[in-house]
Amino acid sequence: MSGDENQSEQANRDALTPSCPQSLTRRSAALVRRGLAEALTLQSSDAYYYRGDMKYDNGDYDGAIADFTKAIEINPRHANGHTLRGMAKRNKGDFVGAIEDYTKAIEINPRLAIPWHNRGLAKYYDGDYDGAIEDYTKAIEINPRYADAHYNCGFTKCCKGDYGGAVDDYSKAIEISPRFAKAYYSRGLAKRDKGDLDDSRADFAKATEIDPQEYGPNGLRNAR
Repeated sequence: MSGDENQSEQANRDALTPSCPQSLTRRSAALVRRGLAEALTLQSSDAYYYRGDMKYDNGDYDGAIADFTKAIEINPRHANGHTLRGMAKRNKGDFVGAIEDYTKAIEINPRLAIPWHNRGLAKYYDGDYDGAIEDYTKAIEINPRYADAHYNCGFTKCCKGDYGGAVDDYSKAIEISPRFAKAYYSRGLAKRDKGDLDDSRADFAKATEIDPQEYGPNGLRNAR
C-alpha cells in the first residue's frame, strides 16, 4: 500500500490507529472497541469501514471485503470503501473485481489520486500495460508528487521496452523521494538495458548505500 488524498486517507486510519502502539493503554483500547461496537450497532458506514480497514491490515481480506461491502450498502458513495475493497480484492488475485471497485471510487470522486493509481496497479497485474500507464498518468496529473505513481509508471514502461521513458519516471520518483532505494535500483536496470552501463552502476551503488541489506548483492550482481 503517498498528497492531499493520502493525508485524508491517513487521517481516517489514524482515527482508530495510534502513531505509537505502546502509547495506547488497555483502557483507551477498550474504549475504542466499545465505541466501534456501538457504531456498528447504529449501522454506521464508517464503523464498518474502519473495522474492515483493521481486518485488511491483519491480512483478513475476506473479512475486510465483507465489512467494506456493508459500509457501501449503507453509503453507496463511500469512495474509500470502494478503494479499500478493491485493494483487498487485488490481494486475493481478483483483478477484475478490484478494477470495478476502483472505477466506482473514481466515479464518486475523480479528484482522488489513489483509486487511479491502484486501478493502474490492477490493470498492470491483469496484463493491460497501456491502461495501467494511462491511470498512473492521471494519478500524477492529480498529485504530481505521488512518488509511487511515478515509480510504477516507470516500471510498466520498462515492461513495454520503453527504457528511456522509464528512466524519466524513476528520476521523478527519486526527485520527490531521494531515499527511494528501489527507484535507484530499477533506474539502474533501465539504464543498463539502454546500454548506459556506467550510469547504471552509479544507481546500483546508490541503492546499496541506502539499503545495503536489500540491494547490496543484487545491485552488485546486476552491475557486472
